[in-house]
Amino acid sequence: MDKMEERIKQYETLNRISKQGGIVFFGSSYFAGMNVEELAADSGIGAPMYNRSLENLRIGGTERILHSCIEGLRPSRIFINIGESDLAAHDFDMQAFLNRFEWLLLSLHRNCTGCQLYIVSVVSSRRNAPELNARLKTLADTLGCTFIDVSSVEHDALACVRIFNMLKPYMRQFPVNFADAMHYQAV
Repeated sequence: MDKMEERIKQYETLNRISKQGGIVFFGSSYFAGMNVEELAADSGIGAPMYNRSLENLRIGGTERILHSCIEGLRPSRIFINIGESDLAAHDFDMQAFLNRFEWLLLSLHRNCTGCQLYIVSVVSSRRNAPELNARLKTLADTLGCTFIDVSSVEHDALACVRIFNMLKPYMRQFPVNFADAMHYQAV
């Protein structure tokens, strides 16, 4: 069994004991490297958060893992960040990627009823990343999702913290008050 299959089995096991209705991070390498649970511990969000991202996941691999990694959690919000592994591939086809991404979003809308979907921009220095992000924004607008652009974040040791802080307002179940806003300061 390869590492990805092993990780999927771990997620299936964890999902059996996880609370439903929480927030799920689903993506590829960038999200897989983000320690969501630790960042969430001090966030004051109050909803369970789960990271169901897989290192080197490409859009073509999402179809076989949606049910086991996400749908069983019946999340209220899903943050999706997939594309950096696809962009790095020598055979990257933008239109094929977008078609599969649209399928992913429609599947999540159908199988995770009442769930809000957030598309987080691809974090990549590849030359076609800006075009991909623009097209993902258009796709988000078309399908009733929210696009969150984090591509301007400087990539250093604290990038994950800054990106998590940018996502926090979208995790809230209620309007943000002044005290909460003080927690969103950039690091």
